[in-house]
Amino acid sequence: MSEWPEVVICLVTFKRTDYAVAVVEGLKKNLVYPNLSWHIADDGSGDKHQDAIIQAIGDMPWTLTDAHQRGGTGFNRNMGLEASFARSPYVLHIEDDWALKQEYILRPAVEVLRDNPDIGMVRLGYLEAGHVGRTRDLANLIWWQLDKDSGHRFVFAGHPHLLHVRFHDTYGWYQKNLLPGLTEAAFATHFLLTDGPEIIYPIWHFTGFFSHIGSVKAETLL
Repeated sequence: MSEWPEVVICLVTFKRTDYAVAVVEGLKKNLVYPNLSWHIADDGSGDKHQDAIIQAIGDMPWTLTDAHQRGGTGFNRNMGLEASFARSPYVLHIEDDWALKQEYILRPAVEVLRDNPDIGMVRLGYLEAGHVGRTRDLANLIWWQLDKDSGHRFVFAGHPHLLHVRFHDTYGWYQKNLLPGLTEAAFATHFLLTDGPEIIYPIWHFTGFFSHIGSVKAETLL
């Protein structure tokens, strides 16, 4: 039994099989953490898609939720996150077109969420121009706490991120029946208007460990 808490990788996916498999393979190769498992949140892609992901996961523990008749982005994310949080308060949320291209040691991010109840998310994707924040010394590393009062629209973003359950306990869940981009934008706006746990970013991470791969958008597969 690992002394480190389980982190569930919640892979949100719909039909983009090649991308999803690349995401799984990148995480298996490059994400360094002693206690990982998987949850596949599939929005009704079918057995062939799901089987390819399960085969890529291999002998690591996994579970699956399936929206069957295409429940939509918000419905699928909510169902997957609820299933993941039922297993652990620590969830790495990732969509099926973000690949981890280089080694990333996850333990400091888990330690930050474990020891700092005022923080709910470690953002791991890109930052856009215009973000404002302040540095914090946490887990013997320097992090950047993003300022939700800065006026930037996407302090929260759907990029890869490590969550503690308190984040969604506070901010709630994704709106249903919206296209993927609008789902993210609606939640980002709600985050800005609600008091709650903060989002931090690894200050050494500006070039991005995760890469946004491919060009097929989920909404084109509807």
